[in-house]
Amino acid sequence: MAVADSVLTVDESGNVRAVPRSSLTEAVAKRPYVRLKGNVIAATNGANVTVANLSPQLVNDIAYTGSNRQIRIMEEGIYFYAVTVLCPGQPGAPGGVFDYCHAITVNATGIDINCARTNRGEGTGSTNTGICRFAVNDIVRVSLSTASGWAGAGNYSFSIALYKLSD
Repeated sequence: MAVADSVLTVDESGNVRAVPRSSLTEAVAKRPYVRLKGNVIAATNGANVTVANLSPQLVNDIAYTGSNRQIRIMEEGIYFYAVTVLCPGQPGAPGGVFDYCHAITVNATGIDINCARTNRGEGTGSTNTGICRFAVNDIVRVSLSTASGWAGAGNYSFSIALYKLSD
């Protein structure tokens, strides 16, 4: 190894070592991640639906199948998750028209839930964030539940992100 092809480093014992430069520029393994976006139209007075058919914006080593509402984990580890929902509004609508909750489940077990309530028909939003350990083939789903005395439909805008933090 030529001198120009190496970098001097100090190991844990204080010894100076020559390390090949190529070992410092090798590609770092990509961590699994997914970002999904899209809209869900649901009844405002008692819908309970699993969010489906979102559009994948960024995907790496996490499988998403919109038609069966599944986000499948392909690599075990600790993941950060964020789910944001923007709720519609309708000026002049009575208060509580767009009350809703969205929940995150893993293998049909709830791990997080967040609810929002509007006043006089304004739109609102809510976000769930956290970390969770996932195993290979875990199925992550996001659901939407609504409850109001107004029998209309709402266009709920979802943004979902998962990112592996560590093993």
